[in-house]
Amino acid sequence: MNVNLETRVIDLTLGELLAALDCKIKEVVNKTDCNSLSERKIIYGLLGIAKTLGCHTSTVNRMKRKGVFKGYLSQMGKTITAYEDDIIQAGKEYFKKTQIKKEKELNSIKKPSRLRSRR
Repeated sequence: MNVNLETRVIDLTLGELLAALDCKIKEVVNKTDCNSLSERKIIYGLLGIAKTLGCHTSTVNRMKRKGVFKGYLSQMGKTITAYEDDIIQAGKEYFKKTQIKKEKELNSIKKPSRLRSRR
């Protein structure tokens, strides 16, 4: 029997159905293999993110609560996954902003008179 998209499932034998499904699965798998040539590294958990960014897990948790990684993290229950390049980019932006904020705070602090240079 010739199997095409117009053939009813009830008219197929089990062998014909399995053969059609097998062909379709192979077709889909081959398409995804061609598209996933540049595979991205996946990071698991807050500890993995902390190791990637080179900071403590409490810092990563604080960043997560502030929404720094919004849209980059995928969480299912307690399992957190993310792509490494997205996390690095978000971490760079966050640390750049906090560094600028710290520099402004340090510049606004007035030194005690005994530590000021006397001219």
